[in-house]
Amino acid sequence: MKYDAPDPCSGASGRALPEGEALHYCPAPPFFAQPYEGKSCALPMVGWCENGRFTAGIERFYIPEEHAPALDQAVRNHQGALVVSFQGKGQAVVQDLRIEGQSWRTWLGGKK
Repeated sequence: MKYDAPDPCSGASGRALPEGEALHYCPAPPFFAQPYEGKSCALPMVGWCENGRFTAGIERFYIPEEHAPALDQAVRNHQGALVVSFQGKGQAVVQDLRIEGQSWRTWLGGKK
């Protein structure tokens, strides 16, 4: 999944983060990623580094198979965005897939 923020696991920060260790990532300024130490962040997201990429357990979103081609194409054309909520101490949960600002169900209804 591509976040609109620097990937904390890519090594671009100049330091390697340990694979598989839980960390809190602040995907908005002040960008940081490290094991949770109570730093201030409006939206801390808990996740881990896996194969050099940040993973938060929201990398897959399932939709009915009959709608997959249209939605896949829209996402590949950068028209899609996920609506995510945070529970507890930063566990991310996908609420919806939006295409061109609309829920995917509404967007598909307008295509008929």
